[in-house]
Amino acid sequence: MTGDSTPQKPVGGADESAPRLYPPGATSSPRQAAAPGARVREEKLTVVNMSHRQETAREALTAGSEGWGFYCYILAGVLLGWGADHWLGTRPIGIVVGLVAGSAMAFWKLWGYLKGGEE
Repeated sequence: MTGDSTPQKPVGGADESAPRLYPPGATSSPRQAAAPGARVREEKLTVVNMSHRQETAREALTAGSEGWGFYCYILAGVLLGWGADHWLGTRPIGIVVGLVAGSAMAFWKLWGYLKGGEE
């Protein structure tokens, strides 16, 4: 019967509780509706886990900011040492002390980041 209102059986052994993709009376797939020998374009959908991508981007940005922070601690130490040298008149001592202090702070901050304590 062509005007039968009974629901269609799912194709391919699908569960009957699953939602139907085609209205009653329609063919069960676009391939069946095409003329014999015609090519039917089937699109495949790719599901991307955006939360994983966002988490990866956040980790990359955090690591990048920690890298810049590392160099900024060293630069700040050198600049403070240079300022102390200029103000006190002691030429290389302030820069050396500032370099050592800035490097120590940079490595301490990096160690804390790698251990996961500071984010």
